[in-house]
Amino acid sequence: MQYAMVKENKIDNIIECDNYTIAQMMKNELNMDYAIGIELFSVSIGDIYDNGKFYDGKGNEIQRQLTDPERITMLEVENIELKQSKVNLEQTVLTLMTQVAQLKVGGAS
Repeated sequence: MQYAMVKENKIDNIIECDNYTIAQMMKNELNMDYAIGIELFSVSIGDIYDNGKFYDGKGNEIQRQLTDPERITMLEVENIELKQSKVNLEQTVLTLMTQVAQLKVGGAS
């Protein structure tokens, strides 16, 4: 897992480490303020860490990425919503076709 080594609210380094305890030991050895797991964040050296959030060089918050199970759940919900929209559109088209057919029958008399 990758850890951001933070000194004075700025990512000074990014390390690869097997576990949290070793990352914390390295933080202490390197005289850093924090060692924060960044598996779900697309951060870079120089980004800011403040009050539990990451920010890029322009001050934009770096959002946490979804885990695979979260992404799957989100896509499943989106799929259900799209299927319902398709059904609604099909019903609307059928209603419009019926109205057009009725207009043609009514207009022919």
